[in-house]
Amino acid sequence: MELKKYLCVDVPEIRVQGRVSSRKTSGIPLFWTGSAIEFNITGRELWLEYTCSGDSYIRIEIDKFDMYRFPLEVGTHKVCIMRGFSSEDVKNIRIFRETQASGTIITLDALYSDGEFEPLPERKYKVEVFGDSVTSGEGLAGAVCLMHWIPAVFSCRGNYGLLVADALDADWSIVSQSGWGIFTDWRNNRNNAIPRYYDYVCGMVKNDKAVELGSTDIFDIENDKTNITIINLGGNDNSAFGGGEPWVDENGVPHKMKRPDDLHLITEAVYNFCLHIRRRNKNTVILVCHNMLTDGLDPQIIEGVEKFKNDTGDTMVHTVLIPRASNEMKGSRNHPGAKAHALYAEAIIAKLKEIL
Repeated sequence: MELKKYLCVDVPEIRVQGRVSSRKTSGIPLFWTGSAIEFNITGRELWLEYTCSGDSYIRIEIDKFDMYRFPLEVGTHKVCIMRGFSSEDVKNIRIFRETQASGTIITLDALYSDGEFEPLPERKYKVEVFGDSVTSGEGLAGAVCLMHWIPAVFSCRGNYGLLVADALDADWSIVSQSGWGIFTDWRNNRNNAIPRYYDYVCGMVKNDKAVELGSTDIFDIENDKTNITIINLGGNDNSAFGGGEPWVDENGVPHKMKRPDDLHLITEAVYNFCLHIRRRNKNTVILVCHNMLTDGLDPQIIEGVEKFKNDTGDTMVHTVLIPRASNEMKGSRNHPGAKAHALYAEAIIAKLKEIL
């Protein structure tokens, strides 16, 4: 049977997971780790047409079972993702971006199939997770001995954020970047803080193609329906207090986090991030994680949340202690592996079940 071509942007049954612009584009861009399209479809055969600008990976699930993970070729290409299936059965398809936000742009342009799209059921929740390298899935692919910092070591397979979403039957979004923190990155660069980009679709990626696809657009948070917001930041801020070199800004001013003088900056950053999220989203539950990789800034993270709650009377903001994973749970790049992510997800799910 001849396959029919469907432009991804024109199929109403396709649900986009992750942040995208509301502007009309020729394809669906996947900017962040774990961003995806999801749809239900019948038919025996299915092909994907994509465009990619550089080194990046995607992963494809059929009925939540991992079928393929592969690097993309540069340019526009077609790849078969389903063949020989029962034509009548409805299959759930999820196509993920594996690698974190970068200069590499992936757009999902078209699908070719002999089947028909079926509506996805509405979900009660949408989870958005803000984090660093762990949330970006660094270490979830590759052998434990693999230490090269390359796209191949990133994956959202087994990512704690997606585990939480699946456990709650929720839609999802991830906003994360390796090395970044809630106030500064691990090398004291205060520009590299995740809260600076909360308002944007993916403001950190600013090449011409990304801007054309809406990366720097203000994100439509009011209509996004995120009702669970998870913040998992602080590990890189803690590293900035270590023995590294100062970061020198564009005016020649050096910046270096020092204890105890600068600890209050972390407390203020946690407070201000909660405040900003609440101003933009009145109805989301905010869950602030701590202790995942270090307890070095636990007092400041907790203090920031408690101060926010006391000042505002907000009862929808909570902290959760994340258990520390053992060395046996490591993945590549000396980062947490799948067993560690499962441990983290278990703690977050238990806390959310209490709250919700």
